[in-house]
Amino acid sequence: MRTWRRAPSLGSSISSFTRRYFFILSVSAMALSCSYSWAGFPYDNLCLSDDDDSLNYYIGSWSVESIDGTINAAVTVSIGDPSYKFCHQSLYWNGKGFNFPAVPYWQSEGYEWMTEEQELVSSFYGWSSFAVIVGAALWLTRLTIRAILFHNTYEVCGEDQGIPFSDVGAISSYIPQVRSELFSYPLLAVDTDHVEEMLYEWKDPDRPYSYYDLTRDARQILKDSRSEDEVKSLFSSVMHWSPKSTSPTLARVSSEE
Repeated sequence: MRTWRRAPSLGSSISSFTRRYFFILSVSAMALSCSYSWAGFPYDNLCLSDDDDSLNYYIGSWSVESIDGTINAAVTVSIGDPSYKFCHQSLYWNGKGFNFPAVPYWQSEGYEWMTEEQELVSSFYGWSSFAVIVGAALWLTRLTIRAILFHNTYEVCGEDQGIPFSDVGAISSYIPQVRSELFSYPLLAVDTDHVEEMLYEWKDPDRPYSYYDLTRDARQILKDSRSEDEVKSLFSSVMHWSPKSTSPTLARVSSEE
């Protein structure tokens, strides 16, 4: 039943900047990072060697011991076993500069590590990230040009007339209300006992404001299951400071003088 709350003092500048710039930059960075991540799989820097003679020296049975001496294993190398060589599985930088987009084309000759399926997926991700970044750059350029050429300004016009809020003939203040097709006037989601009549924007000539007070109905319905304070906590509240008093009337939220 809380239909209103005070707007933050910061305004919408941070959310507007995030929506226009930060979000599109985040999506672009994610697309770029994903394309390089797929291209670098399986991250072991090993490529299958085509030089069969390089394995001849290792043919036979060997006892392999870890550097710290805690693990020993027997290894047998046979003729025809595959051999591997070191290859740098990163397209960010492979000694030839920054490679963009992250597609299989940038693999060095003789040091290809991607399978056919990985090349297909990497090509899709790489060119998709390229399209996203180009689109983001064009979008940001458009926003920047529009902000430079078509920026709005605000100049204050008029002067303070020295008329306090309480002296305005038609006072308009926010009172939590609920519209219903069964009533000619809105139902009030606030305790009307402490809201001055001058704060309402409408008046029923036949019935008092308490007739439309939902808190009274709630007290009657929930009197056996909820305390008075619990019922009050279900509704919004209004706070009004009268210009002739230093303490607010017990209704919270709308007009301050």
